[in-house]
Amino acid sequence: MLINPKKSTLKKLSKQTSIVGFGTTFIGNLRCGKDLYVAGRVEGDIEASDDAIIEIGDTGEVKGEIKGDSVLIYGTVDGDVSAIKKLEIGSSARVTGRLSYSLLKLEPGAVFEGELEHQDVDRGEISQ
Repeated sequence: MLINPKKSTLKKLSKQTSIVGFGTTFIGNLRCGKDLYVAGRVEGDIEASDDAIIEIGDTGEVKGEIKGDSVLIYGTVDGDVSAIKKLEIGSSARVTGRLSYSLLKLEPGAVFEGELEHQDVDRGEISQ
């Protein structure tokens, strides 16, 4: 099974979405040009180009840096996160590291330990 059968937070799963499936461990750095969904474990850095969305599902774990336009975290991240447009930390998330963002959504119940750094981006560039 690719995603947690109990809860799927992925809002859209297209044919172009890359998946690190539930129960899978990927060791190394990931670079993607399209959306990425992590339900398993990644030990390494993740970088997305263009308007790709990186989503760490509630069973997902990342030990490394994450860089992209939009980053959604519902699982566990140990490392710095940089989101040019939008950073969303869900209620089931546990994040340790430095968060750099333009727009931040932090849901009640999320656990965060680290530093916050706001980046100014032209509001016309941000779509929600």
